Amino acid sequence: MSPDGLVLPRARNYSARGVGAEVVAWRGGGRWFTQRANDTLQFDPSTGGQGGEGMTSAGQWYVENVLEEVDSAEEFFHDLAAGRLYYDFNASAPGAAPSEPQVWEATTTRALLSHVGTKARPAVGLTGTEGATVAQCHLTRLDGNGVFLSGYNRNATITANEASWVGASAFAAWGWTSRCLNGNCSVRLPYPVGPDGRGGEQPRHTTISHNLAVTTQTTLRGNVHFNGDVQRVCNGIRFNGPRAGINFNDGFGGGDVVERNLLANTVRESGDHGRAHSGGSPFNSWDRLPYITTVRSGVPSEAIDTDDGSAYYKVYRNFFLYAAHGLKSDFNGHDTQAYENVYAYVSDCWGPAGKMWLKTGANNTFRDNACIANSDEGGFASDCAGATPVNLTITRNRVFNRRGTLKVKLCDASNTVKSLPEDSEVIAMGLEAIA
Repeated sequence: MSPDGLVLPRARNYSARGVGAEVVAWRGGGRWFTQRANDTLQFDPSTGGQGGEGMTSAGQWYVENVLEEVDSAEEFFHDLAAGRLYYDFNASAPGAAPSEPQVWEATTTRALLSHVGTKARPAVGLTGTEGATVAQCHLTRLDGNGVFLSGYNRNATITANEASWVGASAFAAWGWTSRCLNGNCSVRLPYPVGPDGRGGEQPRHTTISHNLAVTTQTTLRGNVHFNGDVQRVCNGIRFNGPRAGINFNDGFGGGDVVERNLLANTVRESGDHGRAHSGGSPFNSWDRLPYITTVRSGVPSEAIDTDDGSAYYKVYRNFFLYAAHGLKSDFNGHDTQAYENVYAYVSDCWGPAGKMWLKTGANNTFRDNACIANSDEGGFASDCAGATPVNLTITRNRVFNRRGTLKVKLCDASNTVKSLPEDSEVIAMGLEAIA
């Protein structure tokens, strides 16, 4: 189920007959994905990423890794077989030579600095560490991640750093579980990605604070990305990125805190959890897998995107601006509490009405919020029984729109509707919420 049979006449003149070429496409739903083509532009069914698997059509697309397509300034092609790099110089006139001699340096070191330890004898670093600190670094023009915590790490601190033009995530933490699928481990997986996380091979009690991250994910559409438990992300500034500013992938043990961050201009290249070029969701959470742990278990297209099984989040006292939806809890998201927030200039505070795929949030709570809608009579779905997910609590919310009325019925008298306040009043509401 790939877009086989793509007709590209110019590909017949490719010197390598298209071998190694990659077609990067924007699929119909709004995500980039990559398919590697062969000489007939048929696609390898094992390839494709970021939601592109199984797609038979796409929107915007481009071809890369082809010598004959190096025809614009600063494009390049690396011929691995010949050991040669082709580069289109950014000249003032077509075909002009550089005005000054150029110096090219080939790097051979994959990582500039790496500290690796063990659980028994921890080192200060990124794998097998305790008490590691990364501070006051300028991380720029990197192909991969800025700082990556892998496997066992405890009480790491990443603070007062600046990350810019980073190919993947500015800061990422990723853990491992077990290969075993049963009690005596007679059924095993080839990789440590099973359901048993009791071995502790995850970053825990990580603090990421007072960092500036701008223009990241330039080559890999990631985020400030976490798969561990008890992470604290605070007092940071994050803007200009193709996906969410912060992503929690498979929440694992929970206990995470995200507070006092400024996130802006995110999800610029995706329709997954935000309209492309609309500001997107600064926060995204996935929680597709249940884990066995010893850890106590217990946000724009979207202001907060708690989909794909995300659960047990408390989202409170935030000032969210310019989102399509305030609380999005689709695809089996559940048990999220959103309260005392200000959702300013949004399409719908929760819902939207009539789209049940966005309202699968069983046991969610949406209370004591202010919703300033950018519509005449919309901004809020019905709170009446039968129109909401199972055990959803919606109460004591203030809704504002242009006409001061809703086109849907409200059954809880504590949810009120009024005309739009002045911008200065909205700002005052937001400042009070985050004070």
